[in-house]
Amino acid sequence: MKTIHSILLTLFLLLILNPLFSIDTLYCIAHFEHIPPTTTGSNMTPVILGDINADGYDDWAFKYRDRNIWEPSDSVWIFLGSDSISLTPDYAIQTRELANVGDINGDGYDDLAYLDVDFYLLEPLAEPIVRILYGGPDFDLIPDDSCEYINTKKYRIYYDSFKKIGDINGDGYDDLLCGAREYQGALLTKRNNSQDYEDIVKLQVYLGGENVSWHPDTTIIPPVYLSASDALGYAWYNCTGLGDINYDGYDDFSMQYFEIRLNDYGFFLCDSVTYVYYGSSSLTNIANSADTFFVGEINAELGSISDSNQKSYFCKHKDTLNQIPGLNIVYANDINTPEIHYNSNNVGNASPGDINGDGYNDWIIWDKNENKIKGYFGGSVINNNIDFTTPDDFHFNGEIGYSIYGEKSQFYILGDICGDGYDKVLFVEKIDDQYYELYFFSYNDINSNINDMIPQEFNFLNIYPNPFNSNVTIEYDLMSYVNVDISIHDVNGKFIKNIVSGPLPAGNYKNTFNTAFLSSGVYFCTLKVDNKILLTEKLLLMK
Repeated sequence: MKTIHSILLTLFLLLILNPLFSIDTLYCIAHFEHIPPTTTGSNMTPVILGDINADGYDDWAFKYRDRNIWEPSDSVWIFLGSDSISLTPDYAIQTRELANVGDINGDGYDDLAYLDVDFYLLEPLAEPIVRILYGGPDFDLIPDDSCEYINTKKYRIYYDSFKKIGDINGDGYDDLLCGAREYQGALLTKRNNSQDYEDIVKLQVYLGGENVSWHPDTTIIPPVYLSASDALGYAWYNCTGLGDINYDGYDDFSMQYFEIRLNDYGFFLCDSVTYVYYGSSSLTNIANSADTFFVGEINAELGSISDSNQKSYFCKHKDTLNQIPGLNIVYANDINTPEIHYNSNNVGNASPGDINGDGYNDWIIWDKNENKIKGYFGGSVINNNIDFTTPDDFHFNGEIGYSIYGEKSQFYILGDICGDGYDKVLFVEKIDDQYYELYFFSYNDINSNINDMIPQEFNFLNIYPNPFNSNVTIEYDLMSYVNVDISIHDVNGKFIKNIVSGPLPAGNYKNTFNTAFLSSGVYFCTLKVDNKILLTEKLLLMK
């Protein structure tokens, strides 16, 4: 009898406890093979955009960064969410940098900013301009606002230039923070060279509103923290919006400073400090000095993973031995106190998201030992019990690693791009300089129309000469019979002229646009195919 009771008790406990320790498997809902970058050797990095066109589906993009130093052709392809997954872009912008920057104009929709600058030999041909695209049902690629980009030295290369930092001055509009992350081929400054430092390392703050000021409302020069006696130089990167971490009604933000020194293998990062700036109604108070800092860095935002009203982050802290032992989850209001710790083999996800649709954000890590992505569900409280993983029969070939340049395989939580209530995980596997493979994972096995083909209705728009002084030629290839609309707008979005409007059969086309009636300046040429905007190209008229 005792044995029967023991067996029944064991079965009962297994029924009760098994769900608590069960591990779910993510479904691979789409796999795209042999995806070439825009040019051989260029890198592609995902960008999380949110629902920019207010249709109920989250949207995303790929940044294509060309490593050709002679005539780099950088672009961003934007994909609007839908009930199917396709790699046919809905929009394309010739730019090096694009990001979601929050609700700048206060209309309830998140907006985008991108960097308008032409490069030759990795050197800007003119001063960069920040273009702002307002989100909403009427989203398009015609810039809605613009502001200057402080750039006193013309050989700067820009990465991670814009960050979503929230409403730092409490006026009801999200604000824009931008500035050079670093540049390639040299240090931002050298020790004891205050002239270069003052001249280069600046963060620009533009206050949101119905119109953004052309000039920055304030600039911030990060403090210098030189702990290494042999540090050669320093730079800043990864500005992050923290929310209101000190509960004073103003959103706060952080920036990271790192030092560089020389070893036998070249330059390497030797120290990193994260500075925190508290928001205020006085921009002078914000810009004057950082309010606090910790030795270490913020790797990624996780968002709302528990009942705490504070955002959470993956952080790397240095310990008393000046070592970074691994990855920690922290809350923004107590950023020095880790909640959960992982060993140094783990790399965390680079974007927040709710994978199982329960209202809490979840987080994923790369387990190097098992060559798998593993995940943890958020909840009223958080723990370090693994809740889901990629399938056992799924194997990665590339090395996982953080790289904003797209030089390594990466994984991101894109958002609810299929509109089914579950955020999707994108794994970008870099095979070599010739192609990538893409895998989309979902918590539920959706039966949506997954489009594994990449239809090419048109070949990339080519406009020449550009800059021009009288006539400009617009050349493009159509692969099938489609409706084509090519129009010209000025820098303020005002319609100028239709070049083509109507159905065209497959073939190569060249259209000439005479600009005798226009004054010098910047214009935009927009290509629509079957009423979908596929490309916007900047034109520079110089008379």
